[in-house]
Amino acid sequence: MSEYNIQIRSANVSDLANIINLDSLITLVEKGEYWRDMFERFVEREGRYFLIAEKQIGTESKDVEYKTEFMGFIVGEIRAWEFGSQPCGWILTILVGSEFQGHGVGEQLFDAVCRRMRNA
Repeated sequence: MSEYNIQIRSANVSDLANIINLDSLITLVEKGEYWRDMFERFVEREGRYFLIAEKQIGTESKDVEYKTEFMGFIVGEIRAWEFGSQPCGWILTILVGSEFQGHGVGEQLFDAVCRRMRNA
């Protein structure tokens, strides 16, 4: 389990720059157009999942929301192939910032997407 207070949520357009940046840092290739296309195809689409992991910083009060730090993301979908195969979950990518690797962030992202797929 992670020592971080991690929140997993669905991606939104404000996450795109962080996703492009993290992917570029890890792969050493800038693929902005690819990630814009993935957003179009996966965000808020039935049977498709684009989840974000954030580290919550500080404490929450009635008047102040948590501040967060982007940690990583996972993309998956439920699909069925030909010849009458049963639908099943597929993970297309999972990326976690290097400073957060080894702390269970990827595992929490994976568990969250699996729960959503099972409940679909």
